[in-house]
Amino acid sequence: MVGVDNFANSSPARARAAGRAVGASPRVPKTSTCATPAHCAQVFERHAVDAVVHFAAHKAVGESVQKPLEYYRNNLGGLITVADSDAELTR
Repeated sequence: MVGVDNFANSSPARARAAGRAVGASPRVPKTSTCATPAHCAQVFERHAVDAVVHFAAHKAVGESVQKPLEYYRNNLGGLITVADSDAELTR
């Protein structure tokens, strides 16, 4: 199990606790889903990733109303970057 996290609102300890909850020992490189598609593709290749679930969204409703563009950039931009990484892998 591999997780990608910039730890903006989390920590490596929380990632380890999540892994224990599912009986896994996750590898969690500190990076962002908002990095470049090439960077995401490198992470996927390095860890032989077969499938991706994108949970890297900000979720504070009040703050999202105050900072909508930040939330769009992170939540949608991160998802698009992860999806675009597939094109990098097939080059």
